[in-house]
Amino acid sequence: VLMALFLVASAVGLLGQSRFSTREVREDRMALEYDKYIRAGTETELKVTVHPREGAENVAFLVPRSYLDKIEVEHALPQPQRSEASEDGVRFFYPVPPGGKPVEVVITIRPRKPGRFRGLVTELSSSRTLEFEQVAYF
Repeated sequence: VLMALFLVASAVGLLGQSRFSTREVREDRMALEYDKYIRAGTETELKVTVHPREGAENVAFLVPRSYLDKIEVEHALPQPQRSEASEDGVRFFYPVPPGGKPVEVVITIRPRKPGRFRGLVTELSSSRTLEFEQVAYF
């Protein structure tokens, strides 16, 4: 019985990353890929993709303070052209690649403690918001 529980926990991502744990949310020109089940104190990634508006030179998105209070941002790759911290969160600014290709960013995070928490990523030019939920466990 214990072995069966172990196999089920592994399959759904409770013991690490799993294809059953990975989620993707999309809206219009934006997508976010993340792991639903994550370990507190262990690095995981948020993959943000923004398709720029025609003629845009930059894209920018906001990660709100309510999410940042629960996690630590280890780094973002590629590094943003600039970032701005404010009371409502951190804004990341990226130049649009040649040919208007999508901007793809991997943000490495580390949950501070176990719990269930909601995250948001908002593209600033359109105010489109992607919502997601993660569960951090011991």
